[in-house]
Amino acid sequence: CLFCAWNKGFAPIQGEQRDRLAVEDVLASLAYAQSLNCPTRLELMDNSLALNRTSLQHYLAMAQHLPAGFGVNPGICVRPHWLEQLGQTGAAYYVNNLETSPRMFPKFVTTHDQAAKLQSLRLARQVGLAIHTGFILGLGETKEDCEEIYRLIDQVEPDGVNLNFFYPAAGLM
Repeated sequence: CLFCAWNKGFAPIQGEQRDRLAVEDVLASLAYAQSLNCPTRLELMDNSLALNRTSLQHYLAMAQHLPAGFGVNPGICVRPHWLEQLGQTGAAYYVNNLETSPRMFPKFVTTHDQAAKLQSLRLARQVGLAIHTGFILGLGETKEDCEEIYRLIDQVEPDGVNLNFFYPAAGLM
């Protein structure tokens, strides 16, 4: 995405080997947040464009140690059996953000189309996962774009929607 730090060289490029957090680190962070009486919603997120075999194995290994009800944000996944495996680990919901309106999507995301994201959300729902999605506002959308976003929400019928607001920063876009 053009507004994403990943695209601007602040993070490893797609396919580059990177260290993953150890389960002990995730559990320690969760315990610390709970000790502060912070509301916690644990969501595992991968920095890949699409769920791959390596990421799936990492999710499955990590999930054995997590409390049930966590979310997964693995990128695009169009393999129902992989989504089923994630659901069987105790994952309660799948996240894939639709980013912006269909009209604006190709302007900001050049690596894939919005249809792949919609397909991922539908497949996750079909295998029994709750689904969450999100949008970024403040990219120059029109009233019509906002109406298209609302129509996408109606189509997907997500269990949760995150609305993010874009504030331009030096070096982005």
